[in-house]
Amino acid sequence: MISNGSSYCTEMRVIDVNNLSFNYTNNSILSNISFEVYKGDFIGVIGENGTGKTTLLNCINGSLKINSGSISVLDKDINGYSKSELAKLMATVSVGVNSSINPQVCDFLMLGRYPFTEKIWWETDEDEKIVKKIVNQFKLHPFLDRKLRDLSNGELQQVLIAKGMIQTPRILLVDEPSSNLDLKHKIQMMNYFSFLSHGKKLTIIIASHDLNLVNRYCNKVILLKNQAIYKIGKPTEVLTKKNLEVVFQVKVEIIKSEVGDLIMPYMDKIEKRRNTIE
Repeated sequence: MISNGSSYCTEMRVIDVNNLSFNYTNNSILSNISFEVYKGDFIGVIGENGTGKTTLLNCINGSLKINSGSISVLDKDINGYSKSELAKLMATVSVGVNSSINPQVCDFLMLGRYPFTEKIWWETDEDEKIVKKIVNQFKLHPFLDRKLRDLSNGELQQVLIAKGMIQTPRILLVDEPSSNLDLKHKIQMMNYFSFLSHGKKLTIIIASHDLNLVNRYCNKVILLKNQAIYKIGKPTEVLTKKNLEVVFQVKVEIIKSEVGDLIMPYMDKIEKRRNTIE
């Protein structure tokens, strides 16, 4: 299969998605999805609500069984991995957490090491070392003794991403990484991901609605429309005025700036609508 877009480290293919289709009962969610992911890629999956962004992540991590096609991870069919084996290779950060659990943050973070334990749970010195390192990187010390439900949405998001990194994955899947984060923490998180993909060659795939963050940080973009790939490639190839207006059905402006292109909805339209409402 032909690779689309550029990658930071093309000598190792990490994920191969070939003609993937997924349905809920008779409702098609994803149709004939094909792409390759290489070591160190930082990929942004974008599209309207309901186009299958989150579903795609859950197919890649094995949570959902695809109806047709194939997914290979490190040149091995995903069905050939046990759940424990996949968890050692891949971490998934979803939006929110199961409301029925409410552990202390310190205990919740340690769960990131669970795939590496034997049948009887007992953390090792190495586990504690890894947790301590990530806690320091994310500056989570003030949260450690608090319960998950006592955290703000932004604090919880940081904890969830930290737990994913505690798994020491080779592949990180993140659904809405900037969700609930303020501007400072949003930029810090994306800078951290960029460092991991560039410097540590961690492969990262995010599903996001923030086009400007995807444009600034990702080296490859997958644009979904009608449950299929509309365009895949470099941000400059995918995030064009024409493509965005077709997919999102709104007029956009691409504004040149010192930090790169900024994608904005067409402001005159917004002003007219505001005047109409008033």
